[in-house]
Amino acid sequence: MSLPIELTDQNPWWRDKTAIDQDRSIAAWKASNVPWNPRLQHTFQLDTDLVYTFRGPRQVGKTTLTKLMIKDLLERIDPKEGFLLHL
Repeated sequence: MSLPIELTDQNPWWRDKTAIDQDRSIAAWKASNVPWNPRLQHTFQLDTDLVYTFRGPRQVGKTTLTKLMIKDLLERIDPKEGFLLHL
């Protein structure tokens, strides 16, 4: 199945799973002097039909948490074989 260009432009890791490492949120997370491994990341049940929303003040790590979860999924599955099907 071919994905629309807009989706792959906004999610380059769908074309190349190593592209997540060039994302600015992930790059800043890796370069941080204080390691942050959010415990919240491991509380989501991604194999069930649930919808999660992230709320909170600005600059507290909502986007970074989301991208760390994507990075974790990319280590377990191949995005070319149905990334969205595994969510």
